[in-house]
Amino acid sequence: MPQRPRQCIQTGLLLTRLSLALDRAELQAEGCDAAYCWVDLTDPSSFESARAFVEREYGRLDALVNNAAVCYNDPTLYGKVAHTPFEQQAAITVQTNYHGALSLTLTLP
Repeated sequence: MPQRPRQCIQTGLLLTRLSLALDRAELQAEGCDAAYCWVDLTDPSSFESARAFVEREYGRLDALVNNAAVCYNDPTLYGKVAHTPFEQQAAITVQTNYHGALSLTLTLP
């Protein structure tokens, strides 16, 4: 786990991870008591699930740290997919990294 979340937990703050990857076992192995809720920045229905989770478990969210991002870049896929024009790559990146993160932020209590 990165140092900053570990420090937050050690000072008594409750960390709830909203992410695609479920690494609860990693958190527990490090002695951290952290909750988990699955969220996908490309799936608005997951925002509502996260909102319901936060409201049910905590009532509100005091802080949201966004560490999610996608970098759509055909050359890194080494020919595993058909070429995608830059305009489409940019649209996917902006939709996920900006609009997805903004929508999630506006949805959470």
